[in-house]
Amino acid sequence: MSEFNDTIDNGEIAITEERPQFLTVLCVLSWIMGGLGVIGGLALLFMKSFMDEVLDQMSEEEAEQLSIFMENYDLITYSTLVLYILSIFAVIMMYRLSKVGFYIYVVTHIALSFYQYLYTPFVVDGSFIFSMVILFGFIGMYAANLKAMK
Repeated sequence: MSEFNDTIDNGEIAITEERPQFLTVLCVLSWIMGGLGVIGGLALLFMKSFMDEVLDQMSEEEAEQLSIFMENYDLITYSTLVLYILSIFAVIMMYRLSKVGFYIYVVTHIALSFYQYLYTPFVVDGSFIFSMVILFGFIGMYAANLKAMK
């Protein structure tokens, strides 16, 4: 529920709407995740030479599985960085009570969840299911706060 503050200014009462605490908590958690995503993306930029060395030490079968990923390493890394930065921007918009931020957040996180499968085989495992539960949980929690946004 939204909270309202009454302020008296020159004898007139002005009602201003505040951000729900739950939305604030969601935004803080999302900022932390977005920041970790940006840090991870930056780390990937610096790890390419290390990945090439590891690829050289792998068996032929393992190297074959990673070859598609390595061929698209830069694209994947830059896409990850851009999407996480966009996610942080979307969370800032929702923190400022803008509904547009919610829609940017949804599209961005669905893209983050599925774009990797353009380059790797799609596998539904425990990690994928857990990620989807968290993703749709956050989308649902943000959607519950849409009424407080403009």
